[in-house]
Amino acid sequence: MNTRSLSQTISAGVTALKNSNKRFPISIVFTFALTVYSLWLIWGEKNEFTEQQTVTVIYYLTIGNLLSITLQLWGEEVKRKWIVIVINLLAHTALVADALYLYRLPENKFTIEIGLAHGAMITALGVATLFVSFFREKNDVPAWNFTLQIVEKATTSIIVGLILWAGTAILLGALHALFQIKINSRCFTTLPLLCCQLLPTLLFLGLIPTKERKHDLTIVSSGFLNKVIRYLILPLLGSYLLVLYAYAVKILVEWQLPDGWVSKLVTALMVGCIGVEIMLYPSLRRERERFNRFIAHWLPLIILPMLLLMTIGIFRRINDYGITLNRLYLLTLNGWYYLVCIGLFLMKAKRIHWIAISFGGLFLITSALPVNYASITRKYMVEHITKILNDTYHGPLPMNEKQYFDWISTLPRKKALLVNSRFKYLDFTFNDFIMDQLVSNPNYYTAEIHIRKTYPLTERLEKEAGKEASKDNAPPKTVTTSYYININFRGKQAWELPAVLESSIVVYAEDSIEFITSKNGFVSLLLPDEHQNDTVHIRLTDLSKWNTMMNPPHPQKFSCTPSGNLFILTAINFSMEISYTGLEKGKAKISGYRLIEKRNK
Repeated sequence: MNTRSLSQTISAGVTALKNSNKRFPISIVFTFALTVYSLWLIWGEKNEFTEQQTVTVIYYLTIGNLLSITLQLWGEEVKRKWIVIVINLLAHTALVADALYLYRLPENKFTIEIGLAHGAMITALGVATLFVSFFREKNDVPAWNFTLQIVEKATTSIIVGLILWAGTAILLGALHALFQIKINSRCFTTLPLLCCQLLPTLLFLGLIPTKERKHDLTIVSSGFLNKVIRYLILPLLGSYLLVLYAYAVKILVEWQLPDGWVSKLVTALMVGCIGVEIMLYPSLRRERERFNRFIAHWLPLIILPMLLLMTIGIFRRINDYGITLNRLYLLTLNGWYYLVCIGLFLMKAKRIHWIAISFGGLFLITSALPVNYASITRKYMVEHITKILNDTYHGPLPMNEKQYFDWISTLPRKKALLVNSRFKYLDFTFNDFIMDQLVSNPNYYTAEIHIRKTYPLTERLEKEAGKEASKDNAPPKTVTTSYYININFRGKQAWELPAVLESSIVVYAEDSIEFITSKNGFVSLLLPDEHQNDTVHIRLTDLSKWNTMMNPPHPQKFSCTPSGNLFILTAINFSMEISYTGLEKGKAKISGYRLIEKRNK
């Protein structure tokens, strides 16, 4: 019995491999080409390609395989074969042109815009693979069955590959342990390539349903799946709805705008709703499934008012902070949710495959066209930053880190945070070349910390003290903010020490010096003298700025009061807590030079 079952399994596998060769010859070529290229990468001594070029080749061979499968499934439904040939030639020519473009693209020119465009095209192609064969069907039962079979066959193929990989790896390990046969480490890298890429792909291609099995009209309704939906998923979605409706009542009573968390909860709710609609679809074709039809018809309508909360929340964020890539996609997703809910209600969930098709189409339109969300966001942010620079900055460009910190500190706090976040967004999200023309590699994260913590110090502390007092109508409370300053300025000298006639130099090396912070945001270092003490006044905002910079400036020059002696600060280290009342005292370790002129007695 076991021998017969094994024989049947092997026979089915061989048949599947033969079918894949006959039905998907172009896909087979791409599959073997990808395997050969991967083997060359593993076993070759020299790699002539850059990392981006290697990724491009793998991208072309992988997407070419998926494109071939999609075109074959579509071509089986078209009677005029010359149309199939022409479309195949055009599609593969476009893919080759795209691959050549990516191959020759410099690595520093690969932008998020290009990545999103290709991600959208791959998504659209994946959706097309599942539904392209059923454009003539009157309902979505065949598409539902085909998708279910595709998932089942793909899972089976992967499991077979994993089992073979594990078994072969154990065998090689045993040969090494028992017979001391030396196994090249590259063999263990080759195994998953053959077992988890080549073999599963060939098996999967041979197992893809064809002819009558592809257009199976049998209604398969799983009792287990219905119970999972009824007793697990629906109660969870119901709890989401209760929370959202309760929150809607709360913000109406308090007359406030919704919080950003609403978008996350509504998105989770819509994902659950779409999942329920898809899973219930076969059972909706049965007359006795009244409860399922009720849920499929009315659930989208119950969710619909909650989409308005999400819309208001998104527009609130855009109004407060402007356009970003995420907000544009989130707004489009919100609009798509409206379309899904209204469409499911009006059509009574009689068709569902349009949901996936519309999602793929919207993603493609917003990401792959010449004018797309990435280009719109980049243009908006560049224009905003350029306008503020033209209005408020009149120095040379590009700014170095110190110039950037000095300039950003001149802006109002809210605007400074917004501008810094947009510089950071352009640099990290878009890797924009225009940034090199404006500013030279500042640390935007530390700039944000500097703005939030020190600017403007006195006003912020007084405001926070006032808030604390307003809670119980008490006098203003003492509100403090903590600082830890540890700055080592670059080099021992910023310039040649001036040669002053009949003067002496006092050298400070990790000396403990008293300091006092004043209410107006200055730190005063008290420098002892034989006849008269000197004081050096340093802005706290400057200390915080230098402390957060990745590359601190050269040693700083200050004029002492009241003597007018020159003091050069090379390092400073202290911690303190500043309150809006001022006059905090402490000790600071400093390094530096003080030039003391000898006066006539």
